[in-house]
Amino acid sequence: MSLSQKYRRTYHFPFSPGTTSDDRINHNYFSDILNILQIVVTEKLDGENTCLNQFGVFARSHAAPTIHPWAAYLKQRWELIKNDLGALEIFGENLYAVHSIEYQNKFVQWKV
Repeated sequence: MSLSQKYRRTYHFPFSPGTTSDDRINHNYFSDILNILQIVVTEKLDGENTCLNQFGVFARSHAAPTIHPWAAYLKQRWELIKNDLGALEIFGENLYAVHSIEYQNKFVQWKV
């Protein structure tokens, strides 16, 4: 039994740096973009998928709260809000440590 829902995987662009065989890639991204009126593009950074809910701070596996030392600052924040969460689950990407890709300061401008 899991104590939280798992966040759906974020797909990479085919040109995303550092993708591996377990990453999902949207090869039809451009046709998808052409079919929508408004789009917000975010950069997918390499971190640790994290969930805060009433039961704790969870990493990729939601079977038990994380024990990773780099999540200590999130556990401190969770202590402040845990009683207010109820059924709410907050998902984010924990970018505290460099995991496998260290990004340089780059800016990409999109015109559709």
